[in-house]
Amino acid sequence: MKKPTGHMSEIDQKPVKPKDHPSIDPDGRNPVSAATVQTWYEKVYNPPANDLKGHKCSIQPRPDEIAYLQSGKSTKGCDYRTFANSDIPALFREEKGKSVYIEETERERHHKKDSAFSGSGVIVGKRHKNELLILTDNHVVGGDRGSKLKDVYVRTPDGVAHEGRVVDRTPKEDLALVAIKVDPKQMSKFEVAKAVKSLSFVHPGDKALGLGYPMDAEYLYASPGSVKITAPVHALTPCDSKTCYGEDWNRPMIEARLHSKTGNSGGGVWNHKRELFGLVEGGNDSSIKYTLINPVTQHKIDNMIRRAKAWDQS
Repeated sequence: MKKPTGHMSEIDQKPVKPKDHPSIDPDGRNPVSAATVQTWYEKVYNPPANDLKGHKCSIQPRPDEIAYLQSGKSTKGCDYRTFANSDIPALFREEKGKSVYIEETERERHHKKDSAFSGSGVIVGKRHKNELLILTDNHVVGGDRGSKLKDVYVRTPDGVAHEGRVVDRTPKEDLALVAIKVDPKQMSKFEVAKAVKSLSFVHPGDKALGLGYPMDAEYLYASPGSVKITAPVHALTPCDSKTCYGEDWNRPMIEARLHSKTGNSGGGVWNHKRELFGLVEGGNDSSIKYTLINPVTQHKIDNMIRRAKAWDQS
């Protein structure tokens, strides 16, 4: 099976040695803290940071720094902050282990004429002894183009590329569920995201943190921000057939002050309580201030998992 570009299924890689930095930077970044103890997946896969075109950043982040997209600020990537004195570092490190990179397979690419795609997703469930279930946007797996991809590649946080299979779709709400098979001995290491019980727990002004793989970076970026408004899809701006997906334009959608790019679609958005409340839906790339968030609840996720098809029946 071909693996996503530039990555191998078995990683034997030493941690990246960051460039020298002053102990305190102009934005108030602090020296390396004890909160940077490596997680299990970072010990086996610690790739260098890339810019949005997929080129290795000339300056690499320190262990306590996070690559991020700032709302309202244009960027080519390679921007870092520690986000000291906030809950962002802890939230990022915990939810990073549930965030995945998605790419179409060579087989699927061969049978269609439009350009290749990549996107993001969130681990939301486990079944049997060797399957992880990934939640993403339906348009990430071809639901908006009529191609309805059957197979995709999914790279988990430990750097391993798996062949994934779409096992459920909710076209009205632009949601899809992808299953991947992993080594049963590794299953216990993966954690599952937990979502809010109801959208009534989402309010304007709430803090939000989006995680995803923008453009060609193939590297996880954080998008910190806040909720602006929840309203029907058709009432939000910008929202058209190129930025809003799903068949039901009367369903609720969340608009957030959050910077995202192509490739962030399907990536999770969490609140300060570490609860998933949506997936990045889209936004006009020329507008870097606001992002549309496709809302999800635990009930919605559970229903998708219950009706998901078996691997060999998909």
